[in-house]
Amino acid sequence: MIALNAAAQALQDRALAGEKIPRVPLVHFALPVPQRWAICGVPLVWGGFTWAPLDIAVAGLADKAAQTGGIQFTLPAVAPAELALAAQDVEGAAVNIYIAWVNPATGEVADAKLRWAGELDQPGWQDGQVAVAQFVARHISELALSQRPTRYTHDEQLRLYPGDTSLNVDPLTDAASLVWPASSFFRQ
Repeated sequence: MIALNAAAQALQDRALAGEKIPRVPLVHFALPVPQRWAICGVPLVWGGFTWAPLDIAVAGLADKAAQTGGIQFTLPAVAPAELALAAQDVEGAAVNIYIAWVNPATGEVADAKLRWAGELDQPGWQDGQVAVAQFVARHISELALSQRPTRYTHDEQLRLYPGDTSLNVDPLTDAASLVWPASSFFRQ
């Protein structure tokens, strides 16, 4: 059950009564220069930020509670600034998709709830007459289940098992010194 604030709950009740209440997806890419887009035709203000209108195609976002699959964002007819996003290293940046309840009379966002969270994978782009930028994002549950490489080092051993110093080995100081034969060994 999603707990909405009073204004959003009133809009939800109106929607259940049959009125058309817009629910707008808000997309946030946590890049060094954060990108906040509203998938609608007008800018929206929510959470102290203005969400710029942008026509993004979001493929793979299902309307079910337990979605764990990845999604793909396609930005059609992008400007050079947006195409530059696909050219930089965005892998690992957080992605959040919120669903915003918008009052149709005032155009204000009553409330927004997190719908999907994950992180960006490698981007792609297509340049030409119609420039397209594509981003693939993995769900946070996929990230939690993915294997992490192990380095088998002393620092990692301490992180996994605090107090375990079994890998605190310096081969140069812990090994027995090599004893070279005396000069008498080589004499007849």
